[in-house]
Amino acid sequence: MASRSLIVRGRQIPLCARCFGLLLGLPITLLWAFLIPPWVCWCIIATFILDGGTQIMQWRESKNWLRLVTGIGFFPSVLTLAWRILNGA
Repeated sequence: MASRSLIVRGRQIPLCARCFGLLLGLPITLLWAFLIPPWVCWCIIATFILDGGTQIMQWRESKNWLRLVTGIGFFPSVLTLAWRILNGA
């Protein structure tokens, strides 16, 4: 859907803003895993779920900047928590 995509240099990115944020979040994970406490990761995951959930329920229309930001934070948060759980940290 064009309204949910980002425009960079006059060209539409063929991904929604949230999916693009997920991809941008991947390289952040290497830095994030050792710096952010688990409770912050849970808060970011909750924000991602609230943003997507309220949009799916059609309670409101999310903005592209919010989709991008929650996408960027979600991927590193999930991987950080998974890494800590698997390593017993």
